[in-house]
Amino acid sequence: MSFSLTPKQLSTVSELQDASRILQTPGMPRVQVQQAEEIFKSFRRLEKPYAFCKYLLESGQDHMIVFQAVSTLKDAIIREWSVMPPQELTQLRTYLLQYVIRKMQHEAIIFAVREKLIQLIALMVKREAIDDNGEKKTVFLKHVYKLVSNGEPHEKVVGSSLICAILQEFAVMTKSSDIGLPFATHFSAKKDFEQQDLLEMFRFTLKMLTELERMPHPYSEHQESLYDSCLQSAESILTWTFVSNFNLPRKVQSAYETDSTFTFRPPTSWKDSVLKPDILQLFFSIYYRLHPRYPGLIHRVSACLLQLATLNRFFVTDEPASLEFVRCFVQGWLYLSSNPMAMTSTEARSLASIITRLSLFFSSALLSRLKEEIYVVLFERMSSMTQVMILKACEEDASGGDDTKYMDTMETLLGAWLTVLLEPSMQQSNFLECLCTPIFEKYLICHLGPPQGKRLMRDEEELGTIEDPDREKYRSQLCHIALMGRRFASHCIPLLVACFEERLPALQSFLCGPGIDEGLGMETTIPPVTTQMTSMFEDLHWLLLIAGHVLCNSTDDGSVEAVVPADINDYSMALSKQENAPPIFPVPFAEKFRGSLVAGSPGVSATSDPVVRLIFDCLALSEILRNAELAGRSCVLSPELVSTSYWFLDRFGKAYLALNEATHTMDLPLTFSTAFGLDSPGAKWALEFLFQNACSSLNVWVAEKDLLSLVTGMLISLARDRRKSMVMSEMPEFWTLVQLQVSPQFRQLPSETVRALMTYFVLTSTNGGLEETVEVNLKKVFGYMIQQFEILSNENLSAMANNEVARAHLLYIIDLFAGVVSGGALHTADILYRQVVPALRLCVERVLVTLNNDQQVVDGILSLMNCSVSSLISYLNKNLAEDMYRLSLSTIATYARCNVGKRTRQSAGEEDEGAFNDVAVLIELLNSLLSREYIDLSPDPYTGFIPDPQQNLTAAQVALEGMNILMPLMTHDLLRCPWLCKAFYQLLTFISVISAETFANLTPDKQGMFYNVVVTGLTAFDAEIMKSCLETTTVLAGYVYEKPDSSLKGMVSGFVKVILELTMSESVRSENTVHLGTCLFALICAYLDEFREKAKILVEKVRGEDAERGERLERSFVKLFDGVEPRYEHPERIKFAANFERFLIEAQSVFLIM
Repeated sequence: MSFSLTPKQLSTVSELQDASRILQTPGMPRVQVQQAEEIFKSFRRLEKPYAFCKYLLESGQDHMIVFQAVSTLKDAIIREWSVMPPQELTQLRTYLLQYVIRKMQHEAIIFAVREKLIQLIALMVKREAIDDNGEKKTVFLKHVYKLVSNGEPHEKVVGSSLICAILQEFAVMTKSSDIGLPFATHFSAKKDFEQQDLLEMFRFTLKMLTELERMPHPYSEHQESLYDSCLQSAESILTWTFVSNFNLPRKVQSAYETDSTFTFRPPTSWKDSVLKPDILQLFFSIYYRLHPRYPGLIHRVSACLLQLATLNRFFVTDEPASLEFVRCFVQGWLYLSSNPMAMTSTEARSLASIITRLSLFFSSALLSRLKEEIYVVLFERMSSMTQVMILKACEEDASGGDDTKYMDTMETLLGAWLTVLLEPSMQQSNFLECLCTPIFEKYLICHLGPPQGKRLMRDEEELGTIEDPDREKYRSQLCHIALMGRRFASHCIPLLVACFEERLPALQSFLCGPGIDEGLGMETTIPPVTTQMTSMFEDLHWLLLIAGHVLCNSTDDGSVEAVVPADINDYSMALSKQENAPPIFPVPFAEKFRGSLVAGSPGVSATSDPVVRLIFDCLALSEILRNAELAGRSCVLSPELVSTSYWFLDRFGKAYLALNEATHTMDLPLTFSTAFGLDSPGAKWALEFLFQNACSSLNVWVAEKDLLSLVTGMLISLARDRRKSMVMSEMPEFWTLVQLQVSPQFRQLPSETVRALMTYFVLTSTNGGLEETVEVNLKKVFGYMIQQFEILSNENLSAMANNEVARAHLLYIIDLFAGVVSGGALHTADILYRQVVPALRLCVERVLVTLNNDQQVVDGILSLMNCSVSSLISYLNKNLAEDMYRLSLSTIATYARCNVGKRTRQSAGEEDEGAFNDVAVLIELLNSLLSREYIDLSPDPYTGFIPDPQQNLTAAQVALEGMNILMPLMTHDLLRCPWLCKAFYQLLTFISVISAETFANLTPDKQGMFYNVVVTGLTAFDAEIMKSCLETTTVLAGYVYEKPDSSLKGMVSGFVKVILELTMSESVRSENTVHLGTCLFALICAYLDEFREKAKILVEKVRGEDAERGERLERSFVKLFDGVEPRYEHPERIKFAANFERFLIEAQSVFLIM
């Protein structure tokens, strides 16, 4: 095939060759690389490049040029399809298919180019089907089937790849091409394809797979490629989201297409083809034959089996068919899983996913109706496989590698058991108990050290690199194991009790041995930490984790439900009704409990309720650790174990302590009510116990921030309960702790701990008391810090900059105040604000000004101000809220005045988020102020103020003015920090949505400043920032439409040109096209004449360059308003959105042609 090139095309070939050489040569100058990229971009915008691209395909030896030629062909076909004669398109498609086959025959085409060409052919097939209702598509598919069935090996590969590509194109998914048509057209084409061709394609794929399954090993390269394509086609069909059975409204079609469940839900007409036992046997047989030689193919077979496992009762409606389908599936799975110990990690994960999916979509009740020999073997195999995976997962975890396949497999299998255990028909199954309790035991054994357990110790270096605590890292599996522990509590809880009580005496002997009087005396020597003791610490750590999850229900975010789990309650209630019921404990508890600890045995009788016994074993562990702390032996303790003990105590405090039968939906056992019930001596003792343990750890673990966070978190959760806080506020030890604010020891605590403790003090001293009592208690809490600030107000602040002691004292007092305001509530907000506002004013008006170069002090003051606003603003009465508004503005203005010019280009390039923490805190402060607009819990709620700056302020006004003050600091360089840029623009959008009117009250200069900021966000940053700015512009344009005389009209009119230019560009990503259309319609409604004028100028400009393109653009603008009235109302917006999608495609294609 010969082509005659023009001089310009010859020059283009030379430019492409030079550009390709530059891009494929490492180390070329950046300027040359950019120029080379621009050459290829210009090449892809050529008008009618078909003959030229054919020349490049036939004569090009450079793979990059060939690939770019195919890309250029694709862009041109999409852009110019509507103006090209259908015959030329058909000829081009035929040529491209012949070219691929010819090049494949001589192995003269690389994979990337081949796939790109096949995708282009599939795109053309889809586009033709849309135009002629599928006539050419039907003929073409017959040709493709013939190629795959009877062609040469290379033709088979091309044909099977074409089937995959066609499926991708019609599926309307992320891999589908943007062929320049609205989504509704895509959706309609998909519906026609699945009704006309999909079932036949599925049958053909199964036919080819059957033939391939019979081929002997090993496979040639072409055979393996054909196998992969056929399996990929099967996977595409089995993951197809069918729409032919649903008459979906257009507005929810796109949402349906993004459904991520991927269940296989074909129409009922597919039953005869899908429910054949031969299909399941085929895929299981393929899996067996391909394993383990072809792992890439195995992955696709597994995906197909996963999808077949999702055929549920909505498709398989009659029970005999369901049973037969499940029987075939289970038998195939059992055949593949016959030896769990020999499974590779990939094989195990695939088989675990398959059976989990089957148990999810076919009820356990249905599985239990299989023949007994199949049903029993299935669950026994699941149990044995789960136990094997638990063992391998622990070995994998101990190895310290990055591979987590066995761990993932174990969690997947535990998820399958979760489905089984939650099935109502399986609630009382004794058979399940025989299967699940070994799983629980295996999990427990694998997390205990030798000789009883099989846990492998990890290297100390690796332990030092672990970031997430075990309770977070393994939360999912712990929750699943805990469900088994609760469901079969009669076996699992006594087992946990036995494990604890085997270890507690040894731990007490080691930590609180000779020379210590009940843990309170002075010891003479500190015992060395042996390997056995390290192993014991790890054992107890895991026992606490498992016990804590068994005894308490966890929510999705890892927090605990404040109720006793039903299974635990039922277990204890059943024990209490037996003839030999566990005894009710006498009181007082303290003497019995601590006395038994000294004697070296657990603190509860061996005949007691196992649940209570387990709880007291965990409390005994905490007491042993406390005694070691008091004895000065904390250096030999494991911080991880101490942390886990406080994690358990927190859960115990929420779920069991001070139980209130009125709030429980079930009767509580008498053992629970006596030991921990509301107003019981046991509850009071337990609260004292928790508090005393916390006090001990606060003295010892000063350097362990995470541990102290758990300690203070437990205290705060107790204080938030009114009944518990009342008990604690009556404890003399509580007020002793409050008074320790003045001690040097308290100041050594981390800043976060000091703040949390002050919050705890406020909550405990104010919950449940009378107003007079609250004020008296609060004076005790913050009397010291107010006194210190009064002293501070008379000192020379300038000298403090060089006085490290005074500076540290200032930061400490700031932390005290921040903790106090964080404890604010509805009944204390006004009192707290009046007490802290003098200190806030001093910080803002003097300290912030004088010490503005001390970043730590600045951060502390801004954090204090933000804590005050976020904690109090929604509770303050009107007058105090306005006072806080003004104080917030004063803070921002003072900060800005002291920091203008300090931000440099170099600092803006830093990746450390802490570099801009102060600006981020101010933005967060403004966000907190805005919360008052929609969450007003003050005693005198109001609906808003008249926007008169002389009389009243609104939060939106304050936030906007605050942004205006910050604006000089928010330079383009500073906004290069992604997270800061995002926070800034989201705040701007937030303000506009809450109160667009506040923008109208700004002066023209300030409006112009905000206009420039929004334009920068539309054009200079990423898609997320563009979305925020489009939303802001939409709100402001809607406001102008409603109030045409608004002072905003002049500012917002500038957006018409900006948005119109943005519409014609390539810079708008697909996820923002809907927001762009909504924004443009709002501007059209508000500025119809201006829009028409600018559209006319744009059309004339294009017409001057190319008359045909100008006519196309003009027609596009006319069609944009088909059936649409320029009224900013919901029905008109919906109509415009449909027109805009077509307009965007056509208009952009005009501007992309060179």
